Amino acid sequence: MALILTTVAIAALAAPVFALHYLTRLPEAPACPTCRRITTRHEHGAGADRLLAVLSTTQVRRCTVCGWQGRMRWRWAMLREGSGR
Repeated sequence: MALILTTVAIAALAAPVFALHYLTRLPEAPACPTCRRITTRHEHGAGADRLLAVLSTTQVRRCTVCGWQGRMRWRWAMLREGSGR
């Protein structure tokens, strides 16, 4: 029983590290990582994909030029739009 509790505790502590590693390695939207064209939203996905998209603000996107598709993350804008810089 102690082995199972230890394994569950280690998994609970390691899960956020693996999730952060996964999210930081995703390409930044909306530019395609292959051809650098603008990607479009790809709505088809499983329930787990939709839940991940809601929780982590990632989207499944697809490039209509080269055919690449995958999950992308949005990056935060550093400056306001129209600031002239």
